Amino acid sequence: MMRRKVQVLALAAALGATGHAPSAEVDIDAAKAEVYKKSCLSVARVVRKTDLGTETGSGFFVGPSGKLVAVFSSVGETRSIEVTYGVGTRRKLPAEVLAADPYTGLALLQVDGAVGVPALEIGGSAGVRVGDHVFAVADTEDVAEACAPGRVAGRDKGLEGQQLATSVLRLHMSPPAESLGAPVFDRGSRLVGVLLLDGASERAGGVGYALPVELVGKLLLDFERHGRAAAVWLGFGMKDGTTTPEVRSLREGSPAAAAGLRTGDVIVAIGSRRVADYQDVIDACYALTPGVEVRFDVLRGLDDLSLTVVPAMRGAPAPVPAPSR
Repeated sequence: MMRRKVQVLALAAALGATGHAPSAEVDIDAAKAEVYKKSCLSVARVVRKTDLGTETGSGFFVGPSGKLVAVFSSVGETRSIEVTYGVGTRRKLPAEVLAADPYTGLALLQVDGAVGVPALEIGGSAGVRVGDHVFAVADTEDVAEACAPGRVAGRDKGLEGQQLATSVLRLHMSPPAESLGAPVFDRGSRLVGVLLLDGASERAGGVGYALPVELVGKLLLDFERHGRAAAVWLGFGMKDGTTTPEVRSLREGSPAAAAGLRTGDVIVAIGSRRVADYQDVIDACYALTPGVEVRFDVLRGLDDLSLTVVPAMRGAPAPVPAPSR
């Protein structure tokens, strides 16, 4: 324990040695030190034991009542989860899964007894641009490698050929071992994503992937409203791969139809998120929660319209259409 404390102090000293030269590298070192300082007490090590073995990753607290976000592989049935957190003085506590998204592996845990742990504020990834500097903070054995710098290289529809339900941030980064589920921050220490690969993965090789942080907010709201991860159904279709976010089909009696959406409408924004193409719409809709209304801004001919859509839960009965007036 003392050795870890010395390592942490050594890391803080090394990261804080910014010097006076006005180089970009010095700025990155300073940002790295600031990100680590602001987030290290909120990051934890997560050990999940399954019927097929043990996987170790990272996670981060998102609420004062011991709620923690992690990412799990879909392999094996969970037998137990143990969370270790703290700098210097370490605590080890059991945890249970409250909600998990089977499509992304994102999981919300309850860590019993973790009271008063600093929680990370849920930010947004909409402002992230190609070339931006980012930092992943993991809870690893080697504390000196706990904060990994990287650059944003774009957004991918899948994970190296494996199709996902939503786009992920592609990062030029060498994540440390045991960093699956680690929070990813921008230079301003704002949370923007959650790591999907760690340094132990054969697929890493200088490239990391992160789920957009909006999906963390969705999972929290899903659990609050429905007690589990909940996928939405809206009932409209678009042409896959098009650069125009135009509604091509509409299911009668669907939430989209009930809100007044029509075929031929071009979707401009969903909530506060502007959309430019098919994938933008898919990503924005995936982050919605059933039963929570959202504004659709559309272009219909020359007219700008705002429609209020209430997403239904996927698999739930379609809402009864309101009688026409």
